[in-house]
Amino acid sequence: MLTLIFWSSVFGIVYAYFGYPISLYLLTKTSLKKEFNWSDGTVYNPFVSIIISACNEENKIKVKLDNTLELDYPVQKLEIIVASDASSDNTDKIVERYEHITEGKVLLVRLPKKGGKEAAQKAAVKIAKGEILVFTDTSTSLKPYVLRQIIGNFVDERVGGVDGMSKVLGESGESAYLKYENKIREWEAQLGSTVSFGGCLFAARKEILVDFATDLQSDFRTALQTVTHGKQAIIDRKAIAEFADTKDPSKEFNRKHRTIVRGINNLFHHLYLLNPFKYGLFSYQLFCHKLLKWLIPFFMIGAAISNLLLLFTSPIWIVMAFLQVLFYWLATAGWLEKEENILFRLMGFFLMSNMSILYAWYSYLKGERFVTWKVTER
Repeated sequence: MLTLIFWSSVFGIVYAYFGYPISLYLLTKTSLKKEFNWSDGTVYNPFVSIIISACNEENKIKVKLDNTLELDYPVQKLEIIVASDASSDNTDKIVERYEHITEGKVLLVRLPKKGGKEAAQKAAVKIAKGEILVFTDTSTSLKPYVLRQIIGNFVDERVGGVDGMSKVLGESGESAYLKYENKIREWEAQLGSTVSFGGCLFAARKEILVDFATDLQSDFRTALQTVTHGKQAIIDRKAIAEFADTKDPSKEFNRKHRTIVRGINNLFHHLYLLNPFKYGLFSYQLFCHKLLKWLIPFFMIGAAISNLLLLFTSPIWIVMAFLQVLFYWLATAGWLEKEENILFRLMGFFLMSNMSILYAWYSYLKGERFVTWKVTER
């Protein structure tokens, strides 16, 4: 029994990180579905509303608005809405100045009291005139072509939502892991729909967002709601959203903890999507990409405890225990001591991520949901 627990735990970890991506890759090679390619010369300029989430961003909002105003898109078909979650600094005053100098192209929507990121976004969605809504945040920088790139995908009526390609500026464990995640989401989209969107940049048809929840992550939920509405959620590798690495890596644990608590809550509100008889391959993708990955801390605990109890029954278990101790020692060094070696950084990121997942399960079961947000310094 203990042997079964150990090898099942190891299999769960390996399959979540390697088996699932390999299965996607193989499926893309055998699938008859073709990757979306909107570059067919079609001129497509629907009215677009860009929604920028902000909470006490006086040091970033001017740069973000200047960057957004430089996007290549017809002026008469574009509005920029800043969704302020009751900012208490000069964020709103800065946006109001832009309202004046842009003659209403930039709009401010302010919550009278803090309600959270999604509550601010919902207020913006209510007044948005766009057929397509584009969500971004103040930490994200976009090249001028990116808006046309991401909007062009909506030429295809099957597309309900589009994710941008998140890119961390700099080399870190997060940067390397993000490249891995982006490749998985590319393969998922090629097979039908990607499981989740990144918060830096994503877009969706307005009809998918009419039932906008204020207590669920808007990026993850939008991807799930896109599939619920019978549309496809895809990722555009050319629509790159750049952002700086976290200024204080020690705060990355808390950010991931909050994000995963909210992700678990989102998943439990969409459990019907795990029905393979109705949603087919997407159910497999959602299970492996999210639920299976969020179970890895329990697999780690199962492997460690079963190995400990089997320790003196055979030399193989002594070797396995040594390998586990060595891995966790190196991973801890990569996490806490900020090792320069990229392999140690990845190991450290793996350990930090899974410790944050374990803590997230504890917080979720306690009833915490983190509706209000806390900005990560980048």
